[in-house]
Amino acid sequence: FPSHDRVEEKIEGSRILQIVDLTPIDKKKPYYKVKLFIDKGSSQMVRTKIFDKNANVYTYEVLKFAANIKIKDTFFNFDEKLHPGVTRNDLR
Repeated sequence: FPSHDRVEEKIEGSRILQIVDLTPIDKKKPYYKVKLFIDKGSSQMVRTKIFDKNANVYTYEVLKFAANIKIKDTFFNFDEKLHPGVTRNDLR
């Protein structure tokens, strides 16, 4: 994505949202615009809308956001014993 195309502000309930439109540099992508809705007070994204070339609009709402969560390193390890029959391909 290039830098934003435009920014606007909208009051929604008790918060001010900054709305940023993004367009892809590569025009071969299946979408032509992504719209970000960002809470101006907290700088957190609250919604994203993706507009595709088939006239579909996909909306993703952030219902809960938790910052700085402690996650153990083992969370990112694949335990082969828990997934029998799965083939693991290490492509490093």
